[in-house]
Order: sequence, then structure tokens, then C-alpha cells
Amino acid sequence: MNIPSWLNDITLEQLPQPYEAIARAIGVPNTLKLASMYQGTGFYFPKLDGVLSDMRNKRIREEFTGSNHKELARKYELTERWIYEIITQNVDENQISFFT
Repeated sequence: MNIPSWLNDITLEQLPQPYEAIARAIGVPNTLKLASMYQGTGFYFPKLDGVLSDMRNKRIREEFTGSNHKELARKYELTERWIYEIITQNVDENQISFFT
């Protein structure tokens, strides 16, 4: 979304209070873009924890070589036990099971 050029002169102090924290984090121009896209709505930012841990776990499974538990634990700041848990989670549903 294009912001009119005269809006480039707006300073952080001129923004309404709810926008100040956002502008400090991403800058005034980006704050104005967000505001123009979502103004008047109850825009909600869901917590990133679940999404980020899913992405991390996927990377761990992709990087796992069969014997690099310690390296992955250090890299991702997890325990080796947790690395084992992640690797064994979401086992391919197409695998044959002895119990089915």
C-alpha cells in the first residue's frame, strides 16, 4: 500500500499513543502502512510460540543424521532428551506399524 509522500514528515511524537510502541519497533513508515491496512479492525497477533516451535522441530528432524543428538541439543538450546522426543514425534503416518 502506498503512503502519500507528505506522511513521510510525520514523527513518532505526532502519532497517536497506541501507535508509539509499534513505531519504535518497526519505524513510522511501516507503522503507517500497518495502520492503513488494519485501521478500525481488532487485528490480533497470535502468539508465535507454537508456530516457532513447530518450525524449529521440523528443522531438527531434517538435520538429524542418526547420531547428532548432542550437536542439535546445543544448537537449539534443548536437552538431548527433548531432541529424542522431537525426532520421534510425528512419525510418518504411512509407515507400517506392528500394532495395526
